[in-house]
Amino acid sequence: MPNLPRALDALRRMAHLLDTVSLAAPTRYDHMTNDYKAALLDAYDSWVLWFKRELRDTSDPAELKRKIAEGAAGLIDRLRLVGQEHLPYAVNAIGVDDYVPSSDAWRMIADAIESQRADVEDRLVPFVINKLNTAVDEGTDLEAVAESCAPRVSEYAGHLWIVIQRLVGDFASQAAARDDLIYRCRWVRVKDDNSCEACKAFEGEYESYDAMLQATGECVPGYFVGSPYRSCWLNCRCYIELFIDGKWTRI
Repeated sequence: MPNLPRALDALRRMAHLLDTVSLAAPTRYDHMTNDYKAALLDAYDSWVLWFKRELRDTSDPAELKRKIAEGAAGLIDRLRLVGQEHLPYAVNAIGVDDYVPSSDAWRMIADAIESQRADVEDRLVPFVINKLNTAVDEGTDLEAVAESCAPRVSEYAGHLWIVIQRLVGDFASQAAARDDLIYRCRWVRVKDDNSCEACKAFEGEYESYDAMLQATGECVPGYFVGSPYRSCWLNCRCYIELFIDGKWTRI
């Protein structure tokens, strides 16, 4: 049964997600994002092991660079697959029993998968390859340089965080239509040394989730494309709350 390991892994993942759904929203958001980060790092670590084997007994700089270039496609594929497997599970972050993701929500997730693929292909992997090529030119330890890139890889877990904040909007739209109410929302900034200019500018209350998008230029925590402010990009852990039943609630 060649697919047995994959099936067992899927069952383990599903059991873990069922446990995750029962967590309070702050813990659930962070827990799922950290799981995604771990999966990205696992995929990167497995590539680094492959990379070490490929470069064993190779010392010629031109040959080293050729093998580094050939390895880029494999790294892209590994990280892209992690995004495809994990990002759809973002729907489990919305801890409301009767929430059913809309077609727009699934479109958001499809867009996130594509965005993650593009960022990996256009930003992350070129960063890693450039670091390795520089190491070849400078004669430094290639394995150490490859391993030093892991923190940059972990940042890409922020794609899941962004999807969660967008799914809050999907829930808000459904709740507003069901209850014939406009639910206020607020951008909550995590007040630590990592707070960026964008979150400082966007934090606060809005008449609705859609009003927030209009005011921020479609930005949500972690997604700052087109923003004039310096941002923490995928490192963001600020979040959106809705005013429901007389209190601010992190869904």
